[in-house]
Amino acid sequence: MQNSNDIYLLHEKYSSFFKGYYLLGSSDVWIPYFKKDIEVTYLTEENLTVAEEFVGKCIQRGIHKKSDIGKVLALKDNFLEAIIEPLIEQSFFTMDDSNGSMYLSDEGKTLFAKKIKHLNKKEIFSVMFDGLNEINKVEYLEYENRGFNRIKGVKEGIIIDGRRFPTYEYTKDYQRLSKQFLSIIETRKKDMGEEFETSKVVNVKDFKYLPSKELLYRKYFMLIYANEEKEIELLVIDSMTESVQSEFNTVLKKRLLEGYFNSHFDLETAFEEHEKVMNELSKVTNQTEEPANTLNGDLERIESTDGNIQVQEMKIPDTTRYIMNAEIRRLFLHYLETAQKSLYIISPWINYHIVDNTFKNNIEKLLKRGVEIRIIYGITDGNDANFSDRDKKSKKIADELEKLGEKYNGLLKIQNGNTHEKILICDDYYYINGSYNVLSYDAEDNVKGQKGFRYEGSTYMENPRMALSVIEQRFDF
Repeated sequence: MQNSNDIYLLHEKYSSFFKGYYLLGSSDVWIPYFKKDIEVTYLTEENLTVAEEFVGKCIQRGIHKKSDIGKVLALKDNFLEAIIEPLIEQSFFTMDDSNGSMYLSDEGKTLFAKKIKHLNKKEIFSVMFDGLNEINKVEYLEYENRGFNRIKGVKEGIIIDGRRFPTYEYTKDYQRLSKQFLSIIETRKKDMGEEFETSKVVNVKDFKYLPSKELLYRKYFMLIYANEEKEIELLVIDSMTESVQSEFNTVLKKRLLEGYFNSHFDLETAFEEHEKVMNELSKVTNQTEEPANTLNGDLERIESTDGNIQVQEMKIPDTTRYIMNAEIRRLFLHYLETAQKSLYIISPWINYHIVDNTFKNNIEKLLKRGVEIRIIYGITDGNDANFSDRDKKSKKIADELEKLGEKYNGLLKIQNGNTHEKILICDDYYYINGSYNVLSYDAEDNVKGQKGFRYEGSTYMENPRMALSVIEQRFDF
């Protein structure tokens, strides 16, 4: 799922997720996470070494001074210190500073009888706090965890502002992190090829945040549903694990209703587009149910064997089918070379990868043949103040195309459309409508399973009624 960015497969899987709701649309959402390093101190149970056992036996037999223990065991002072210092730190031994004597503590006596010791150990882990909720979701960043990106790795979609680092709450975070600790450290040790038994961990004593911090982003799919009363529900799905993340629903729904995401998903526009599609489908359905489906009222004259002229209505053949990915791209390239009358395009974004010199040459050839070209682009209202870098690039390329067409007496016209539609119409007859941005995406360059690939689909029709209806509504400039 992370390679294909395949939100469209999820449409089918979750299309009826909420009873009484239809799937209105969807968008990628990049949620900020704050990466913090923490130092975890935990207590483990280990077997006493032979040397530690001998030191304990000396103390049991009344030999308490370190110098005397060293003589009995024939150990140099530095070796003896290395043995006893960790046990003193763990309160296995206690020291009488007045005479330099060493004793087994009450806990030490219990542990010594079992020939075990408790040791403090420290590990540094990374944890992630989501930057969306007031009560932050917090979890360990697993040893080989993937799916978190720096801002430069964030692709198209809604990007949630992540400039405000959350306030850490020690007690609450300690409880949440402690519950996850054992499974995470076991995974880490195994990945590093180290033996580790979780049964030997006595408890998690403490953790502290280290100064370093980093802002990362993780991609989620946001599916937006509506009912007949235009009430909204959301389904948020992790793009890596494909698991439903209900903890984000409330805050994302609130922001959606407040218009926070309008530049990527405008509810009012989505409702209008949904209503338009339903009306067009209703018309097509009604037409196919009629005994004679006419083509713009055209009539066909048929001469019978007795010489009388009969009139018969021409039927539109049912050519409607679903096309995807490279097939859409190939049809677009075909129309760029073969269009005879008109070419109509709606594509929210434009880039130089598609609109290159070859594209411009093809456009100019069409104009020289007298082909009328209309392009609607832009997902914003056209106000420069609301432009993202992507919007600015789209406008720059659109201006270049417009300049190219200046000498062709209005055959080429381009307009900023404040739209999320993706439409392609050739010669008032061939009609394609779906998710494919023909001016910004090249499906032939992307291979399934590789980075950058995603599914794009569209409805294809050879239907002049539908084509002319859309041209009349959308390309009246």
